[in-house]
Amino acid sequence: MFVLLNKYCCGGLGKKKWNSIKNEISDSENNVVVSDNMNNLCVRLQQLIENGERNFVAAGGDGTINYLLTNLLLCSTSKQFSEIKFGAIGLGSSKDYFKTYNRLKHINKIPILIDTNRTSFRDLGTISPYNTNSKLIWLNNAGVGVIADANYFFNHPNKLLQLLKKFSTSLAIYFASISTIFKNKKYVIDIESDEYSLRSLHITNLSILKNPHISGSLCYPSAFNPSDGFMQIYICIDMSVLETLGVLFNLTKQRFTPSSKKQTWRTKKVQIKSKHNFVIEYDGETFQTNEVTFSIINNKVQVCTA
Repeated sequence: MFVLLNKYCCGGLGKKKWNSIKNEISDSENNVVVSDNMNNLCVRLQQLIENGERNFVAAGGDGTINYLLTNLLLCSTSKQFSEIKFGAIGLGSSKDYFKTYNRLKHINKIPILIDTNRTSFRDLGTISPYNTNSKLIWLNNAGVGVIADANYFFNHPNKLLQLLKKFSTSLAIYFASISTIFKNKKYVIDIESDEYSLRSLHITNLSILKNPHISGSLCYPSAFNPSDGFMQIYICIDMSVLETLGVLFNLTKQRFTPSSKKQTWRTKKVQIKSKHNFVIEYDGETFQTNEVTFSIINNKVQVCTA
């Protein structure tokens, strides 16, 4: 079993949390690569895969999970990737990935999904930015608007937010969210999917989901269908600060009622574009673009479910 450890996750507490459980996880430190020693990671992964290794574990947050999966995709053939069993250990601040699993084991309150005898295939989301050959992936969710902007702020904190992240992840998430909401920024975008063609929408928030858990206690009411080949779209249109706060409060109760300003549908592919750059968030990671396509690859990755 190979473990990628992000020692900087959870406000720099990743290594300390790993040390509290490592004796029950891995019998050899030679199988663990630490986040400050990731030069030639893809080369090492290729060597491991060629030598028959098929069990890989990301120890960190949602971003670490995404990072290791991305590198495994780049470093393996399609056949090799289909044989890989992917596990995860929740050391990070962001643990949306773990919230949908019922048979979740905990060691020292840290969620563990590394049982290679209990696996299932699930969908993999892709992101194709306009005018590039690159393709990003996501497992949980992605989006544009206030939640994406809050994630961007969370990933690029000021001094106060840095302090809050070390003290309380939940408090830091709420601070980042509220600060972003009160800026009341709107994006004018076009949305194209097989189901809808929407033009010049003033978007407050757009969420694209496989996993209904999006951040902290926020959760959409859609069911978790990891292998149905679809993603769920939720849109909030041209909302005031109070309306946005109301939506977020309802998401803490897992409520989202469609209306003239709130829409939802399922799709396999959606394109988003604007005249100006906007922040894209995917599994806690962020980047900026002005045009992007999201799609689903059905039953692409084999994950540990316990």
